[in-house]
Amino acid sequence: MSTQTPSEVDPNRPLLPQVCRRAYWHNESGLIVTVFNRPLPLEIVEGPPRNDHQDLYKEIYYGFYPRRPIASSTLFEVLNFNDEAIAEKIVRRSTGWGLDLDLRASWSNLETLLVAVMRTLIDYHPDFPYFPILSYPLMPADYGYTSDSLSQSSALHVAKKSKQAFSILTGLVTFALSLWLTSYADSAFDDAFALLSKQPWMSNATLAHLKNLIVNMGPERLFGLDTASATARRYYFPPQAQIEKAKRQSVAYDLPPLPLPILSPRSK
Repeated sequence: MSTQTPSEVDPNRPLLPQVCRRAYWHNESGLIVTVFNRPLPLEIVEGPPRNDHQDLYKEIYYGFYPRRPIASSTLFEVLNFNDEAIAEKIVRRSTGWGLDLDLRASWSNLETLLVAVMRTLIDYHPDFPYFPILSYPLMPADYGYTSDSLSQSSALHVAKKSKQAFSILTGLVTFALSLWLTSYADSAFDDAFALLSKQPWMSNATLAHLKNLIVNMGPERLFGLDTASATARRYYFPPQAQIEKAKRQSVAYDLPPLPLPILSPRSK
């Protein structure tokens, strides 16, 4: 992701806060970045040397996975159900077992909105043709909450899996927003929200909810570097000078300003 160089920074305008992360250079896997000293995935610690790091950034949106339950805001309140509450929303119809129709419609409306926001921000980005290829996750509806099941237990399982998928979709939306960031606090999302405000499906109320959700961000994702393309480094990597420093020793460093996973961090 591009950021302004120090010479371009206006000292009279407040910058977005920086995010401290840990990074070190792994001889086989390249640059590894972690947050809160979390353990590294076994595939990085024990995996064979990699000649191609495409798989390290094709799912980079997982680094934007919200680190707390996402149902604590107005926009996501339709997901504010624990497992017991979801079970109470499973009803029997002539077509089988499934979510209460009102709740099903609410989840569907939220999913449609989030997917539209994500696709708009990615597809209409001025540099979209140069983006590295992403591997998109299954959407909540892919887990089946929009259909009825043969049994109550199956319907509950489907509903819980579908709800979990909203967290991954939220991370993907946050990643899409981060691609539009500027360095300045007073204009960080101006371009992104200007684009979204022009869409016929975006209401002023929904846009206001999105704006209220974006604060600061702590992405947690690993990055390989050896064979990463210039395009991948351009959009998905920390500044080159910081990468070079991380190669030499374990360091704490600041990333360019990024938004916090759309809602607050996941509880441990």
